[in-house]
Amino acid sequence: MKLLVFILIFTLLACDSQEEQNVDLPKGGSGKGDEISNNNEIIDEEIDVALAALGNVSKVEELPKLDGYRRFKLTFQQPVDHLASDSPTFEHQAVLYHRDIKRPTVILTTGYFLDEVESYDGFYPEVTQLIDANQLVVGYRFFAGALPEGEHQDWDKMNIEQGANDNHKIVESLRTIYSGSFIGTGWSRGGLTAIFHEFFFPEDLDVVIPMAAPISFGRGDQRYSRALANLGPESCRNKLAATQVDALERIDELVGSLAPVDDDERFRQTDLLRNKIITFDWAFWQYHGFWFCDSIPSPGAMAEDLLAMYQRGTFAPPGNFFRPLNEGDDRIIAHTFHTITELGYPKDFPEGLLQRLVASGHLTYGEKERYETPVEANRYLWFQAPWDKAPTFNAQAMIDVDTWLKNDAKDVLAVYGEFDPWTAGKISLNETLNSRVYIAQKANHAATLSELLPQDYDDFTDKLYKRLKIDPVPPNAYIHREVRFDKERLTEMLRGTSK
Repeated sequence: MKLLVFILIFTLLACDSQEEQNVDLPKGGSGKGDEISNNNEIIDEEIDVALAALGNVSKVEELPKLDGYRRFKLTFQQPVDHLASDSPTFEHQAVLYHRDIKRPTVILTTGYFLDEVESYDGFYPEVTQLIDANQLVVGYRFFAGALPEGEHQDWDKMNIEQGANDNHKIVESLRTIYSGSFIGTGWSRGGLTAIFHEFFFPEDLDVVIPMAAPISFGRGDQRYSRALANLGPESCRNKLAATQVDALERIDELVGSLAPVDDDERFRQTDLLRNKIITFDWAFWQYHGFWFCDSIPSPGAMAEDLLAMYQRGTFAPPGNFFRPLNEGDDRIIAHTFHTITELGYPKDFPEGLLQRLVASGHLTYGEKERYETPVEANRYLWFQAPWDKAPTFNAQAMIDVDTWLKNDAKDVLAVYGEFDPWTAGKISLNETLNSRVYIAQKANHAATLSELLPQDYDDFTDKLYKRLKIDPVPPNAYIHREVRFDKERLTEMLRGTSK
């Protein structure tokens, strides 16, 4: 039916332009290596017409070319509830980087909001470059750019099955145009999105490459706390601990070194800074880590140096260290909802830290209890929460995904950073199914392929090329050393500060 509809639409367009053109869409493949057979293929010059003819695309906006790609901002119409035939719809935006309809297509799922999608302009994961692929960057439902409006904003539909259906519908449409393989990838929550897509629709993607994508069990998963207490070199952990105590003992001096404020504002700033100091271990290892150990200020360092370090552990932009507690929460409110209903979240203090701070007099028992308050009980979250009832947690969702990963997941090549605290939640895979977990050496949450050991990198590319039926690179060619990749930019995007 889609084939006939497109032929009719395209014929009418051709008649209007008084040009003789005969174009047929190829039949959509079912994934997992199925070949798409077509006699009269779409030519790349007409890709804009083919995209506009897709049944679930309501708008196609061509953007300026970039790095040899034709770029299109696409608006897909998605059902709020894929399981209901009469569901209302919402607009789901994405950005397509078109190279060639015969090349592979990388589905880069951010897992978050639209402005993050747009910030990916010119950002090509190593796998996109290695296989010279097309790339579609797509956000997640209930974030900006994919947010149902008004009465259709049903938060019960913010779950992994509905999200997987969104991406399934997108891939299903694109396969009627693109004849190459489809690869799902993304970092952190974006990598989880690719995993969930494969879990519900294992025929859609030929290879899944989740980057730093952890599976968490429950609210306050203690595996992370235990791992964080022993993460990285001991000398680095000791420096962090010594600087933390020094900063807590000098907190009045640190706040006093900033611009003069009234007593209420000084109290608020002191409370916020104390929180940043106490929670900095996680932020340090997630976004900075091993390569920054030598830059940790020593006890007695200048106030501005200490403040600069703790600034790097926050989502606040430079110059806005003490923004209001609830400012900006709307950017991650959907993520927070998802963590307290399905995804779970870590206990993000090093095991024993709070007890030590109480014993040393740097924290009261009341403050300790506040830091241990579950995310879902945070009053600042509820101040802006768009849902009208207390969410319940579905523990079975991650258990089911984990069981499938361990036993049945095929062609999943997962990468984690050696010193990323999230790696405590790394997945387990059945290596007999062309799947494997790789560890990026000394890497943080922005783990990359280039940080794999050479033998692991070769194993990764060998599995990838064989699965996609692409000729392997010559021995010892180490293509990854020629790939241009901006790890610093990736880190900033993961922190949410990219502009």
